[in-house]
Amino acid sequence: MVDIVTYRARIGCFSTKSGFAMDLETLRVVGVVGFIGILLFLAGVELNPGPIEVDDLSMVLLPEKWSGHIAAKSTGNGNCLYNSCSLALCGDETLAPNLRHAVAQELHSNASRYGQDHPSIKRIVQEQNMSLSDVVILFQSVLSNPDDEPMSLTLENISECIHAEGLKTYNDKRWASILHVMALSTALGREARSVYPDVPWNYRGLYNTIVQPAGDKSFNFPEQYETISKETIIIFWTRDGNMSQTDHMFVPNHIVPLFTKEAHADKEKSDVEIVSTSTKKRKIQHKLDSYFGISVPSKPNNTKTNAVISPNVSSEVKSNEAPCFTRGVCPDLATLVSRRKQLSEEEKLNILNFNIRRPSTYPSDKSRKFNIAWESNFNWLRYSVSENGVYCASCFVFAQTDVRHAEFICKPFKDWKNAVGEKRGMLPNHANSKTHINATTASVMFLNVYKGTEKSIKSSLSSAYSDQISENRHILKAIIQVITKLSSRGISLRGRWLKEQHREDSNFNFFLEWMSLYDQKLFKHLKSSQKNAKYTSPQFQNEIITCIGDYIRSKIICEVSKSSFFSIMADETTDVSVTEQMSVCVRYIVDKEILEDFIGFVELPRTNAETITNKLVETMKLWNLDLTKWRGKGFDGASTMSGQVSGVQARITNLYPHAKYFTHCKSHCLNLVVVSSCNKVPQIRNFMNTFQELTFFFHNSAKRKTILSRHMSAKGAVSDLLADAPDCEGEDEYETALFENASKRHTLPTLSDTRWLSRIDSISTLLVHYEHIYDALSDVMEESSGQSAADASSFIRSIESFEFIVVACVTQFILAFIRPLSVNLQSKSCDLLQAHTEAATLVSIMKSIRSKNDSFEKIYDRAARIAQQIQVVPEKPRIAGRQKHRANAGENTSVFDHFKLNHFYPFLDHVIQHLNSRFPKELGELLEGTYLLPGHHEHLTSSIEGKLKQTFSNDLPMASQFETEVIRWKHINQNRKTPMSLQEGFGICDKNYFPNINAIFELILSLPVGSCSCERSFSALRRLKTWSRSSMKDSRLNGLALMNIHRNMSLDVEEILKLWDSPGHRRIALAFS
Repeated sequence: MVDIVTYRARIGCFSTKSGFAMDLETLRVVGVVGFIGILLFLAGVELNPGPIEVDDLSMVLLPEKWSGHIAAKSTGNGNCLYNSCSLALCGDETLAPNLRHAVAQELHSNASRYGQDHPSIKRIVQEQNMSLSDVVILFQSVLSNPDDEPMSLTLENISECIHAEGLKTYNDKRWASILHVMALSTALGREARSVYPDVPWNYRGLYNTIVQPAGDKSFNFPEQYETISKETIIIFWTRDGNMSQTDHMFVPNHIVPLFTKEAHADKEKSDVEIVSTSTKKRKIQHKLDSYFGISVPSKPNNTKTNAVISPNVSSEVKSNEAPCFTRGVCPDLATLVSRRKQLSEEEKLNILNFNIRRPSTYPSDKSRKFNIAWESNFNWLRYSVSENGVYCASCFVFAQTDVRHAEFICKPFKDWKNAVGEKRGMLPNHANSKTHINATTASVMFLNVYKGTEKSIKSSLSSAYSDQISENRHILKAIIQVITKLSSRGISLRGRWLKEQHREDSNFNFFLEWMSLYDQKLFKHLKSSQKNAKYTSPQFQNEIITCIGDYIRSKIICEVSKSSFFSIMADETTDVSVTEQMSVCVRYIVDKEILEDFIGFVELPRTNAETITNKLVETMKLWNLDLTKWRGKGFDGASTMSGQVSGVQARITNLYPHAKYFTHCKSHCLNLVVVSSCNKVPQIRNFMNTFQELTFFFHNSAKRKTILSRHMSAKGAVSDLLADAPDCEGEDEYETALFENASKRHTLPTLSDTRWLSRIDSISTLLVHYEHIYDALSDVMEESSGQSAADASSFIRSIESFEFIVVACVTQFILAFIRPLSVNLQSKSCDLLQAHTEAATLVSIMKSIRSKNDSFEKIYDRAARIAQQIQVVPEKPRIAGRQKHRANAGENTSVFDHFKLNHFYPFLDHVIQHLNSRFPKELGELLEGTYLLPGHHEHLTSSIEGKLKQTFSNDLPMASQFETEVIRWKHINQNRKTPMSLQEGFGICDKNYFPNINAIFELILSLPVGSCSCERSFSALRRLKTWSRSSMKDSRLNGLALMNIHRNMSLDVEEILKLWDSPGHRRIALAFS
């Protein structure tokens, strides 16, 4: 049996010469070979596989430094890299399957070799000084494939993606990139030379390089390949002959091998068919015509000509002085019509040359004839003697063949009667036509190349490409600006669909069209682009919004990476679509400044501790947070989150022991203080319930609300309430502000179910407008009937009670002292030490108020004044003999003492008790680090120093020097007797001289005080995801939320555009990858 592969390898390009003198033995050999050839022919194998052909387009695109090489054709079937290498190694493409398998095995088995440490990757990263995000984009470009979905690539999973690419490379006809060239070089154990055309591209240096093997040789040639080339393999990135690309950008889709002319000089007649230069130019000319819309000649040396171009064109292509050429006379164009598209450069120059051969006389047709004076106004006219008509020189050479009217181009114009004139003048009409203007533009470019005022062909390509790239980027940047401006203000992009007009009436389209009125490039794009290439679709909006969200998050995480520690705060809520959303925020320190930033929402399929923990950790890894720096967690007090055994915080500590510090949100703690205190005192609890129903009574009816607003429009009696306001350490000014703001309201705010401290605003409004509310209830009772009148009567009886008035005054008075602490705890700059210190201060104030006899007296006088406004007599409730469910203060107490003992003291005592339990005086091991602060050194004993070293042992950069560092720190600050805050101490601590103390301060400051930042993001969620936008997906929601919450962050639109273009398969040319 004949081994066909062996035969092809050994015979190669076998041929014989005619007239060869053969003896008998030779004839026998020839007969045997002929017989074998017949067998091969019957088997479907060509006896002579054929010569290696030159790739004409690649020869034109080949850089000048490689002019001594020949680009050979390779089969473009998706295996072009392996076909090219097979041609370079053994002269045919039979080795391609083996090479593909070797490359796939190399990438699959040794993926780590081809990551950031590969010499070629290192070199371009260093040359272009790439950032980490740029490296990710580089690998996205290298690993992207037209057949694949966009990948989620990070620095951590580059090896995994290369490993996956190795598995996919086993598939036949899968396109290759420079990554496969690197693997091929290693598999063959020899260097490979990659050549890329001279076009502008950021990563050209990666593709135009020498690739060295990254490991030991792993490929062994099959036995039948006895003759293998030892020369360096040279491949060239080119096109498969089709230059019809979108936006005129060069994107290679084919690879061919390069051979040196000297090494293959003996094959020029047999193995390699080299066509003549003029023939090759004619072949490539049509490809360049179709690609760039014009024909650009190569520039000759020391050549001049004389030609005139029409002045009746736009200002961009007018030429008053024609380039001078010394060429032949313009021929009769009628003789060249049949091969108009195959004109040589010499013939084009002669046609454009104004040196026209004119007849002595012009024949007349119906008493009319050609007027030579027309040439002075229309110098593109070329008279045809044989046809007695005129052609347009520019259109004849450069106009496309698919024009509707062929006059002046394919057939001569002869209608001399209508040649000129204001209405029917065909010559001026043609001069102003789009076809003529485009052809004249091409003529100017053609002639300027010869004149030397225009760049050469390669320079022209680069310039045109750069201009197109600049315009494309400008258009997309304008579109992105509209998206960012609307999204940052929380304005929806989409709108309603207009069926009759078949378009969307959206905010995005409206503002984009308005912006195009001041941007000509954008206006032209929106009006002239195809519907599927306007880049205004919802899909494009979602992609850009996602990219902007990723960009904002990456900027925040980049800042987080600069800090030594960070903490995570998380809280959950249900959005309008009844989907559980978890808000994630991060707290960190950069340049001595405390920062808290929202970084995204996470959709929760379930709300148990295991699911929340897994989703939180998984998302943080996806966002590339360095979990080794994770120290603190801030959640609410729900058992699912704060459980010490199986809660989220306990599970996280088990997974990451260094993230062991948990903070129960201090704002929640303070809220629980108020809730518990109010519920423990029956009179306060009943007052809150009645007042809540009263606010709902007015808000649930437009009529009742109008009556209330009419009465409250008159300013309340603030002066009466403040006449005897208690003077407690400056709180009178704060209370004055509360009453002043309440007097400006024209409605009664409802009570919040979650934020109890906000109820002080409603209670203050009640006290200021007590008489107005009473009158409004009286009007409602008179003007209404049925249940409304009955409810109004019931509320009148309640607010006529002196006990109701006293309880309202007591509640407002005490909550006014708690309110400032609540505001401070919600501040991003608040730290744990400050929270406990201010809570302790509040307890001291409360105890001071309780010890003063005149504190309640002023509250009682305020209640008496309000009672006087509605003619209510101050009296205590009826005293029953058995006081099981009533206030038990005795029968003989006065009205004043009754309310003091049964209302004021109990409520005050409960507040003090709960503050002490929620904000303990004793600092834990963590906060004992604050004893390092100047002014607190008297508490810093040797035992505490030992505890601090043990507590922070894993976080101290130089733990062995901690004791000596503390001694130096004490000595420097021995004269500072005034206690410092944690932020003040951290500010004066030099990291270089006191690294351990600085680390302790930074760690404590990085721990969260609460989860208020998460609560704020819920407000943004409520504004963004409304009932009309309830189907919004998670990626779009995150992008919009990040833009809205971080609206003051500066955005680099070009970086966003670069991120969008990173997959490398966009239709529009942006030249980022």
